Amino acid sequence: MTAIEAQHLSEHELIEEFLKPLAKSSPYSLNLDDDAALLKPRPGHDLVITKDVLVERIHFFENDPTGTIARKALRVNLSDLASKGARPLGYLLGLGLPKNWNRQKTRDLCAGFATDQETFDFYVMGGDTVSSPERLLISITAIGEIKSGQMTHRNTATAGDVLYVSGTIGDAALHTAICYKKLSAPDDEKAHFLRNRFLLPDPVIALTAAIDQYAKAAMDISDGLIGDLVKMCKASSVSAKLDLGSIPYSAAAASMISGQRLAQQIALTGGDDYELLVAVGPENTLSFEKEASRASIAVTRIGVFEERADETLSFCDAPPWMSFEKMSYEHFS
Repeated sequence: MTAIEAQHLSEHELIEEFLKPLAKSSPYSLNLDDDAALLKPRPGHDLVITKDVLVERIHFFENDPTGTIARKALRVNLSDLASKGARPLGYLLGLGLPKNWNRQKTRDLCAGFATDQETFDFYVMGGDTVSSPERLLISITAIGEIKSGQMTHRNTATAGDVLYVSGTIGDAALHTAICYKKLSAPDDEKAHFLRNRFLLPDPVIALTAAIDQYAKAAMDISDGLIGDLVKMCKASSVSAKLDLGSIPYSAAAASMISGQRLAQQIALTGGDDYELLVAVGPENTLSFEKEASRASIAVTRIGVFEERADETLSFCDAPPWMSFEKMSYEHFS
């Protein structure tokens, strides 16, 4: 780990007081006393590696609880591992700390990491720290393992496969739209629910067994259901027919969609869901649903993959006013 500016906390203090305790349960971290971590998969297994970077005012807001920001950073990466059917092993942590950072914020941030490390048995094994001009930046490189040759890809859906989605869609995007005053807020209870879904997505690690056994293809939804489904279709050289009436929404999201025309479009394209899109062969749909039920994960059939056509997506019941010219969140738009 390289030095950061003092910011009320020296690099040595940051590592010794806050980061080493996070690494003590990792068999790969070497107690953060070396220049690199050391790991190798078990015999007959491959490593699966993914990265997500979270930036203040894009993925979280300045007034969000510091501990939940850390937990979200871990969870969005765990969602990627879940979509590949991989068992989490550990992660590399990159921190860009702004000039107004202090010891208490560091304590709260690392307490958040510690909470979800215990929850998901997933520990830091190394990383880097730098000074950031204005905003907090958290970069996580997550590492998992899977039986050799068994990783589930996004480019292997075929015509006839049934399309499933886990959980509910749109809660986080609707919260963000409320924050930016694009939509009117629902009652306090529903608004609180949407905020919590934005702050703490729930990675469906428990679905990995069902994905390993029955998924033809899978990916997590980070940039919006519509846009990410298009990515899966293009990667697999197929099209998809989506049943908009089957999309699962929470009660809070459904109440907004019923009263504000723009809300459904935002829910489908806004992103930050961190649920999974899964393609399952028609012969395995009941088995997949039973395995998901045993894992206490809700999955919903929302469409079917078809032979590649001029239109990547078609809709069973889209209202005439609905437009998907912008299909997903775009970082560089």
